Amino acid sequence: VTKLWNASRFAEGRLAGFSSQSDSLPTGLLATDRWLLSRLARTVAYATQELERGEYASARAEIERFFWMDLCDNYLELAKARLYREGGSECEAAQWTLYHALLIVLKLFAPYLPYITEEIYQGLFREREADTSIHLSSWPQMHEEWIDDDAEGFGKTLLELLKQVRRYKAEHGLSVGAELETLQISMKSTQRTLLEATLVDLKSATRAKAITFR
Repeated sequence: VTKLWNASRFAEGRLAGFSSQSDSLPTGLLATDRWLLSRLARTVAYATQELERGEYASARAEIERFFWMDLCDNYLELAKARLYREGGSECEAAQWTLYHALLIVLKLFAPYLPYITEEIYQGLFREREADTSIHLSSWPQMHEEWIDDDAEGFGKTLLELLKQVRRYKAEHGLSVGAELETLQISMKSTQRTLLEATLVDLKSATRAKAITFR
């Protein structure tokens, strides 16, 4: 509950002035955004299937895994620099992704955490959404068009990079937020183009001032 509240408080400051728009994918999304949305679509599909089978615990476990790991531990750290910008297509892409991901997470958690999800919905989403209560809203749809195998493959590479950087910092007695002068990356050329297009996110999460490839 505390994590959900804190994530929503962070989102509130980053979504000021944002209009919800439709749930059709906008142009300009970075691979990081597409990775999160693809993982979210699969989470919705799995949770829905498990709930229909009466497997409430396994559905909740998958929702919690997505919320803690994909959204909070990784995406928010990756997209933080974009979300702190004022305007611009990259900022808007991150806002769109965060808005829809958090709203869907709230709906997924609503059967388990009815009070805190309603409180957050009223404070953050009510003015932007048609439903007067989260408990009167529709269950999230599994958007097939959000599924992106390439983005998920890239996401695994990106998360492995973050894991290696965090390990390096831990081994050298550095905090996770410590800045790095240079981060040198050796990787397959097939994913280098995607990574170069998301350097803003990688720099945000690793706190690297410069990133070079070899």
